[in-house]
Amino acid sequence: MRFRNTLLLALLFLGLGAYLYVYEAPKLDDKAKHLFPDADPEQVSEVTLQHADPGSVIVLKKTGDGWRLTKPVDARADQEAVKNLVHAVTDAELKRTLDEKPKSLAEFGLDKPAVRVTLAMADGKKLPTVEVGKTSPVGWSTFIRLEGDDQVKLVPSAFHFGMDRQVKDLRDKAVLEFKQDDVRAVSIAGTDAPFKLIRSDETWKIAEPKPMPADDSEVRSFLSSLETLRATDFHDAPKALDEFGLDKPRRTIRIEVGKDGAAKELLVGGERQAEKQKDLYVKVSGNDTVYAVAASSWSSLDRALKDFRDKTLLAFDRDALGAIEVARKDGPGYRLTKTSSPAASTPAATPGAAEKPAAETKWTIEGEKASNDLEIGQLVSDLHTLKGYEIAAAEPADVSPYGLDNPDLRFSFYDAAGKPIGTVIVAQKAAEGDGDAAAGPPAYAMVEGGDLVLRLRDYVYSHLDKKRADLAAAEPAAASAANPSPESGSTAPSAPPAEVAPAPGS
Repeated sequence: MRFRNTLLLALLFLGLGAYLYVYEAPKLDDKAKHLFPDADPEQVSEVTLQHADPGSVIVLKKTGDGWRLTKPVDARADQEAVKNLVHAVTDAELKRTLDEKPKSLAEFGLDKPAVRVTLAMADGKKLPTVEVGKTSPVGWSTFIRLEGDDQVKLVPSAFHFGMDRQVKDLRDKAVLEFKQDDVRAVSIAGTDAPFKLIRSDETWKIAEPKPMPADDSEVRSFLSSLETLRATDFHDAPKALDEFGLDKPRRTIRIEVGKDGAAKELLVGGERQAEKQKDLYVKVSGNDTVYAVAASSWSSLDRALKDFRDKTLLAFDRDALGAIEVARKDGPGYRLTKTSSPAASTPAATPGAAEKPAAETKWTIEGEKASNDLEIGQLVSDLHTLKGYEIAAAEPADVSPYGLDNPDLRFSFYDAAGKPIGTVIVAQKAAEGDGDAAAGPPAYAMVEGGDLVLRLRDYVYSHLDKKRADLAAAEPAAASAANPSPESGSTAPSAPPAEVAPAPGS
């Protein structure tokens, strides 16, 4: 028994030792596995990168507004990129130190290091400069050496990539710095006609060339494109702007930000094929730098007045709507009318006060004994929210190309007093080679007397194309003659009551 207890105790100690070796020992020795075990990345105040080219020195300094490049150019730095660089040095894992002093540094790429990295701390001290050499083809390691130390060390191969940073990698790539919610006005020139958008509370409006409603979603999308515009390369203080197409910009986009209306102006120039991609060149007024951005950015910046116009067909208060007259080119039309009747009483807001009946709204089709409430309600909703997805024509001289000279459908709206609200006309018309055979020809709509022809989504026309029969309900089945209602006054005998099974034991 005593031997058994001793054996169990020994096994317990072995298990505890294994646990400490596998789980706790690495934690205790974690700092020893780093190049700079005591370096706090938050205390780093300056970073210097010296590449193999003696003239290529990059200096980054931490300021009250964050990291900033001071050499070779004075510019705001990419905050996340610099933080990643700092952590890559302070958190670098030391995999191994070669025992012997190398006879030649060339075999490790340390005779002419690819880059030399120096971190300075907030207290004025500097960490030993890290010289970065070759990447080992075996073991996924990079050879490094610390200034003042003859020994060659191995760190993960990712360290080499992390230190191979150029100015454009560490520079802030935001072209225009602003917050979308602070923008009060947008002006765009370079299109057929310059125009201006202004913000009133939370709604955007077109102010010039004349007051018009604007499409809020389009304005927000455009501002988002400006806010997220990022540079892929930089050309500082070029000798001439014509090589970038900025001597005569294609677009001049001006935004006014904040209560004081501080202006920021973006000039959009030409495009040019770079080494790996096609670049679009832009410039901020007052800044000597020309930014290269993705050429695909042009599609989001190339906006004309018609793109920002509100594409709602006819804005009206649905509650004030009293009737809709529908005319059809292919046959008879119909009239929908709204009636209100008292519904079930609702409790009064004030205790003790009389209950007030809530009004119940019902749409009916005139001339029919019964109406399909669901179908009519859906049609009214579709008309109330009817919106085009793009402008086919603004102030067209002729609407016949869109079939609107003789529309398929005409919806005339009236308020409860019978006063006209407006009329919307809709047509399907395919131009040569236009339209999808499966979806049918494209559909267009406009307000009668308006100046915009809007294109509708393919499915919208089918939602609007309702005939009288689609909105009339089938009449209820006639009551059985053998079972007339009590109100009919019939003296026919009623059916005998059903037999009741006798209770058990009766």
